[in-house]
Amino acid sequence: MILCTCTSPFFPKFPASDRQSHSCLLSKCQKCVLKLTDARRPVVRFGGTDGSYHYNDTWAFDVNSRTWQELTCIGYIPVPREGHAAALVDDVIYVFGGRGVDGKDLGDLAAFKITSVSIRQ
Repeated sequence: MILCTCTSPFFPKFPASDRQSHSCLLSKCQKCVLKLTDARRPVVRFGGTDGSYHYNDTWAFDVNSRTWQELTCIGYIPVPREGHAAALVDDVIYVFGGRGVDGKDLGDLAAFKITSVSIRQ
């Protein structure tokens, strides 16, 4: 698992909003359906806050084209949060805890299988 802050000059401005307290992981997935050029390993970003709102959206960053793509997720979508932990095991991202929009600590665990998502158009 590789964590990043997604704020270095390598990453272009995030299309949705500037974020903090999000998770950002480098996927090991070589066969994911993210439709990235040559199926390279994407950086996957979840949740966080812009200081006004909490988010529960999921994005992939293609390191070759340096573009962000929002992912369409199905099933259980965790509530918006910041300050959560995330870990990647095989093709599953686990998101745990964090703080909800009311500022209270969350104690839930969600699993996100990156081989079964699609790009939101």
